[in-house]
Amino acid sequence: MKLLEASQLDPHNYTSGRWLRHNNQEIDSRYITFDFDALCRRVIELCTGASSIATCDKKEGGFNRVFIFTTNNAETVVARLPFALAGPPGLATHSEVATIKYLQANTSIPIPNILDWSDDPSNAIGSEYIIMEHAVGTQLHQKWPTMAIDQQISCIDSIYRKLKEVVDIKFPAYGSVYFADISLDSASKRPLNQNFSIGPHCGARYWDCNVGESIYNHNTKPNRGPWDDLTAYCNGLVDTGVSKIPPVDSALHSLPRYHGSVETHLRLLELGRAVINNMSNDQRVRDTATPTLFHPDLHKRNIFVSDEDPSVITGIIDWQSASIEPAFWYADEVPDFATTLPHPSLENQLEPNSERCAKAFEVCTQFHVPKLARPRVMDDALFRPFRYCYRTWKDGAVAFRHELIKTSERWKELGLMGPCPYPAPTPEELAVHQKEYKYFEAAHDLRNNLASLLNTASDGWVPREDWEATKLGNRELFEVMLQTVLSIKSPDDDEPLKDEGDVKYQRAVEASNRLERIWAAVNSFFWEPQWPDPLETQRPTRNDVDRSHRETKPDTSWKFGVVEHILLISQFLAHKFVVPEFPKQRAKVGLIRRIVRGIWRDLWSNKAGSTPNGPVSFINLQPEGRVVTKGLSQGLQPEGVGARVRRGVSDKYRAAEKVTWH
Repeated sequence: MKLLEASQLDPHNYTSGRWLRHNNQEIDSRYITFDFDALCRRVIELCTGASSIATCDKKEGGFNRVFIFTTNNAETVVARLPFALAGPPGLATHSEVATIKYLQANTSIPIPNILDWSDDPSNAIGSEYIIMEHAVGTQLHQKWPTMAIDQQISCIDSIYRKLKEVVDIKFPAYGSVYFADISLDSASKRPLNQNFSIGPHCGARYWDCNVGESIYNHNTKPNRGPWDDLTAYCNGLVDTGVSKIPPVDSALHSLPRYHGSVETHLRLLELGRAVINNMSNDQRVRDTATPTLFHPDLHKRNIFVSDEDPSVITGIIDWQSASIEPAFWYADEVPDFATTLPHPSLENQLEPNSERCAKAFEVCTQFHVPKLARPRVMDDALFRPFRYCYRTWKDGAVAFRHELIKTSERWKELGLMGPCPYPAPTPEELAVHQKEYKYFEAAHDLRNNLASLLNTASDGWVPREDWEATKLGNRELFEVMLQTVLSIKSPDDDEPLKDEGDVKYQRAVEASNRLERIWAAVNSFFWEPQWPDPLETQRPTRNDVDRSHRETKPDTSWKFGVVEHILLISQFLAHKFVVPEFPKQRAKVGLIRRIVRGIWRDLWSNKAGSTPNGPVSFINLQPEGRVVTKGLSQGLQPEGVGARVRRGVSDKYRAAEKVTWH
């Protein structure tokens, strides 16, 4: 029996790319300890007549490592091993296999047959795995560019004719599909039929498996289903939101100001629970909340078509994390074959074929799967609070508060029963919220713009071959962003100013806050500093500004973190803005910048390799050879090497995130 050398393809480590943030954690979460030779032997045993492995191709997505084996007798099989972040150990693999078997038994959807699987990592291979046949045909994304528009529309129709079969299945509860004999207590599963049951939800949102997120469960017990009705399902969402709130506010110093304290989140979620439970009793919502199973990640790479006729569907793969949700949960999902694209040459116009495909998608969903189409044409305000309640700690309290405020304002207009459980905010509270929400939106837009400019995925993933160029582009954008922020000397336009003192105070506070806000937003995208916990930096107060002769001495302790260095600079720049008559104060600005620059470099030299990016020079924020044509807020277009990263990285991540190697 001839086996491959594991060293030929490094089966254990993630090698397809890197991340601009949380890189070490992301890489570690995708390391798999297992016996590659044992996997090869098992593949050979499953392929009748095979005696050796001829080739093996390693592919990696966001949640699995995939090996495409070809044996010496030309058999091709696919082995998928899940990463730790794919879902709950054991349950995720078990549910995926059970879901596929259930669909094969109850629909005609073409799904590759499973040859062998195990949800117990103590097996001979040493890891959970699924070994299955390779899908028949060609991935739709390979055929799509060469298909005529009529073929594309016909293909969309064929896809939803197939998926209609699964959408039409009636389920008694919400959760994930398992085999009937799974080892769960009776309270954790509901019978589906003789061979299958519904058990706990396998979605990552309910489990402690996401990089950068944690589940604490100190305020509530785990509530992962199954759920018999919509109210129970909604309580599961809110309980999940509560479970992600840490026991103390220890991490707030590194979060944006709009994030909110632990107490704020807990209070907001309890109010949100009352609002959502009230809304879940509305008949219109209940009518669109039928327990529904659907594909969890429908796009062209997960669909296989005939080589001869691309409108014929030969396979729909990747049912990992498929779950039974309220039908409205799928309402805002649009597959990539139905996404409108900008016209390549005409500004403010759509590419004609993509527009026609988008219309075909709407028609096909209305005709074949009206259960999914109905909530798409309803007022989205009836569903928005459901989608955000479980992620307040990730988004910040301001995001969910905004949904509750908007829901409260439209409560009667929406025809909801009784008074809204969320009390209307006072004018003062509303003004504070609106300002925080403005910062939240700016941070969200900034992250999206950065991802677009760098051609990365939203989590900062970069393919291996583009890493060096993207890393340089990342650094250049950060430097130019700092320069842009530091060059703005005027206060926010929406702030009322009454006299010269207000102007001075406003400028001081804005200069101090501006970099804090932008850093809090950007820090989560660019990188995570590894330095010790920072000291608090004193904000300028009205009295500080009025006493412009005050001697402000910088703390040059190496305990300062990156955020504090930037804030220190911004504070001295603030004093420069408001007290130009004091030359010593202006001279201090340059001194502090040099001191901070030295501290930064010393910290960097002591922490070499701790971040993927490197130090930022605060003296020369615009490196030689690069021209900045606009400020970041106006659509920054830096002409540097790193900014000229090849187009198409996002599509590559799409290809890797959900691997379709069947």
